Amino acid sequence: MAYGGDAGRGRVVVVDDEERVADVYASFLDDEHDVDVAYGGEAALALVDDDVDVVLLDRRMPGLPGDEVLERLRDRGYEGRIVLVTALDPGFDIVDMPFEQYVCKPIGRDELSTVVRRELLRSNYDDALQEYLRVQSKVTAISEDHPDPSATDHESVQALRERLDALRDGLLETLVEHAELEYETEDGHSA
Repeated sequence: MAYGGDAGRGRVVVVDDEERVADVYASFLDDEHDVDVAYGGEAALALVDDDVDVVLLDRRMPGLPGDEVLERLRDRGYEGRIVLVTALDPGFDIVDMPFEQYVCKPIGRDELSTVVRRELLRSNYDDALQEYLRVQSKVTAISEDHPDPSATDHESVQALRERLDALRDGLLETLVEHAELEYETEDGHSA
């Protein structure tokens, strides 16, 4: 069942074998995100692809449990954000599990929305940081290793420096937004 509409809003897949729970979570998010629902592990594996930004995954499901879905998604190279949303209290078994957040049910609209926004923010930060490091490496290589010292004045190098400044500013803004989101969450207020 698809709930969203705007591709720029982040694509989220809610995975829960309890259809009512999955549909409620989807309804919490569909105003801000493109949301699809999978009513079990096999359905999740069929639905989740590289276009999915965040997977909200229940751990305890009949047939194919969330732990195995998580493992299979990572094994096939899925690099999106996975959040375990479950009624199971965390134990030592989660130490080596490759997920981003562990959230215990019940979870309300505001908290779920904050969880998804936080993961989208982190994902965007990761991508921007990688681009920043790539651009910085190019500027450094030209500045330090080019045989002509005036190469750093070339318009393409200046454009790289401007891009580097813009990326740095964007990364700082994202860090501030993330800190504000974390503060609101810790303070008990919804974002």
